[in-house]
Amino acid sequence: MKKYFEIISLTIFVLIMLHFLSCSASVKSNNLENKNGNFRKIEAYKFNFKNDSIPKSMIHLQTKYFDSAGLLTKEIKYDTIGAHSWIKVNPKTEPRPESHDIVTRRIEKIQSEMLPSLKELFHDKKLDTVKTKIYESDEYKYDINSRIIGRVYCREDTFHLHSTWKYNSFGDLIEENHKYHDSLMNFKRMYFYDENRILIKKKLLNDVDLLRREEIYNYNVKNQLIKMIANVPPVNRASITNYEYDSVGNLVKYSTYESNDSSYSWISYKYDDKNRKTDIFDNYSFHNVFVYDEIGNIIEESNYYGDEDIVWMYLFIYDDYQNMIEQYVYEQDHSISVILYTYEYY
Repeated sequence: MKKYFEIISLTIFVLIMLHFLSCSASVKSNNLENKNGNFRKIEAYKFNFKNDSIPKSMIHLQTKYFDSAGLLTKEIKYDTIGAHSWIKVNPKTEPRPESHDIVTRRIEKIQSEMLPSLKELFHDKKLDTVKTKIYESDEYKYDINSRIIGRVYCREDTFHLHSTWKYNSFGDLIEENHKYHDSLMNFKRMYFYDENRILIKKKLLNDVDLLRREEIYNYNVKNQLIKMIANVPPVNRASITNYEYDSVGNLVKYSTYESNDSSYSWISYKYDDKNRKTDIFDNYSFHNVFVYDEIGNIIEESNYYGDEDIVWMYLFIYDDYQNMIEQYVYEQDHSISVILYTYEYY
């Protein structure tokens, strides 16, 4: 029974860590960075296309607020009531994924035949906004060096997280504290460095400073991370992750071996001649492809299963100032959505 509760406790901690990392990464994942440092607010509205007709309504999807220095201070994600669950595809009832060419032609048809009229209606405010509620909200605080020191996260008014960050005199991150509305899920992450300020160890502790996970980092003579050894004391679980690089220092592969069940997984990367990541492969036959414009903006991100089947696709359109103004989303259920962005300046 004790072993059972240890496993459950560990699972909760892993889910918390994954959730935190995904939420933190979302700040930049949609390319809505304040590149010029003069945005006050960015808003996103989503339109779902069905039956080759222009949508009559839109969903207020997201709002981001920035301070005068260009730092993200608040982010709100909205949702139609009860609709924020991920799309689940049943292979027995859903048609097979479409090819890249078919998806591209469908998007081009929307761009040429329907988008001009939709944008006119959108800017003239002649479209209805579907009733939404706040699904997620984040508020951020920074120190005088623009380092994040605080975050307040809320999801559907039921899930709350208060996070703080601490740094040493050199500016290196040394501690994170994350407190939830349920104290059983509270955790702390601590960072340890050598005399050259290179990260050599990371610890995850629970609310009473009991060690839940420890990671030890090994480097080569170029100070590139080549091995990470992870130990999980509560369930006596350990894993080793190895990292490989190309001649210019790009990470090309990392692989993880789990000692408790002898499982093995890997992810590999490819780059173009400008050292931009173009492909991600894994041992589950998934394949991500990234396409860039001449300036370096990501203009397409696609996910394949196998050789040709598109699982999902994102297309990004930018204005002359490199601000994203349109995003096309192809989902697993074969639907296509268009997201339009508006900017408010200081």
